[in-house]
Amino acid sequence: MSVPPRGVRPWQPAVVQPAMDLVTACIRSHGGRQVFGDPFGDLEHRAVGDPAVAAMFADADGRHHGVGVAYDAGRRRLRLSSRPGAIEAPIEVLDSPLHITRVIEQAARAVARSHATRVVEIACDLDEPITSRARPAGRRDYAPYAGAVVGDGPRVAMLAGPHVARRGAVDALHAFAAAAGLAVANTWGAKGLYRWDSPHHAGTVGLQQHDFELVFDGVDLVIATGLDPDETCPPMPAGTTVVVLDPQQLGLLAHHVARRPTIAANPLYERLAAIAQPGYLDTRRPFHPARLVAELRAEMQADAVVTADPGPAGLWVARTFSTTELGSVVVPATGGPGVGAALAATAALRGGEATYVTTTPDLPLVAEIRAVGTALGAQFGMRVWDDAERPVDWDCTRDLVAAAGPVAAWT
Repeated sequence: MSVPPRGVRPWQPAVVQPAMDLVTACIRSHGGRQVFGDPFGDLEHRAVGDPAVAAMFADADGRHHGVGVAYDAGRRRLRLSSRPGAIEAPIEVLDSPLHITRVIEQAARAVARSHATRVVEIACDLDEPITSRARPAGRRDYAPYAGAVVGDGPRVAMLAGPHVARRGAVDALHAFAAAAGLAVANTWGAKGLYRWDSPHHAGTVGLQQHDFELVFDGVDLVIATGLDPDETCPPMPAGTTVVVLDPQQLGLLAHHVARRPTIAANPLYERLAAIAQPGYLDTRRPFHPARLVAELRAEMQADAVVTADPGPAGLWVARTFSTTELGSVVVPATGGPGVGAALAATAALRGGEATYVTTTPDLPLVAEIRAVGTALGAQFGMRVWDDAERPVDWDCTRDLVAAAGPVAAWT
């Protein structure tokens, strides 16, 4: 039996199938399983009457699980998304079944591999039978560059973002960092990439203006991988070189690096620990935000998810939650009030325990998301901060600003 060359798909016989079957096969090949809003093909249907809310659920589901899907039958628009809050997204027209693998496959791939949103207007009949050899390409692996990256001279550290996990490269990153003996700072969308007590963990960065300066000052070379531009707003120190590697290169490149003898601590980690650790035990009322984070952490089950909106509460959750599991804390870099509720609902919809931390529980949008979640069988907890039961001393945020500069996220 002959084997096709690497990277070449084997010949497939032509088959007759409804065009819709090929569309949903492309979506499924990148992890999409359910559709919010109106029915679409054989994807599991989650009925949501308001198209805007259906879009929020799709964004949130994709943020958790790869590719979220919403369909608005009235406008014939298919939304594939993993980036919460993307109201304005490019619209591509699918005007022929012959273009399904190009339009749908490429959109689903972009959404699965990074935080992105793609909207496709369906301008052809998907019930029409087509005869085609087209098949979904699926999650094709990146062909690694097997060459030396880092010699034994420069001072080196790593910066990793959430797309490391989306590319299935967490183990590869661990192997690379272990082989090279490197500290790894993660942006807040990749909390849990390392446990908080790992010697490789250099802290969570990207939230405040001086984060990168404090972590990478004195570093000659930063190896960056899997970054989300929405989480990398602070500037790098002057004179620091940044080399970007595809996450899927890291596994083989682990065999081509020189090991550093020690992993040095950095000022950011030390400064934040000096705020968070006493804050966890602080008995003041109004509460220290870190104390509320610690209480929430103590009550969580092992597989639970905590979400929060961008803003003051999200800052403290993203900054001080001592994460042990990747994906257990989700504070998006985009979106507005209520986005954390959609993230909690979609986490619960997959059978997990979820808690939404909010300072705005009375927003009509939050009430609508909770009602939709309940109708779908996705109830989630809501932890309200800064109410009569849990008043918050927001002046504590000044300590964070003094330690690492103004908030850079969400601005």
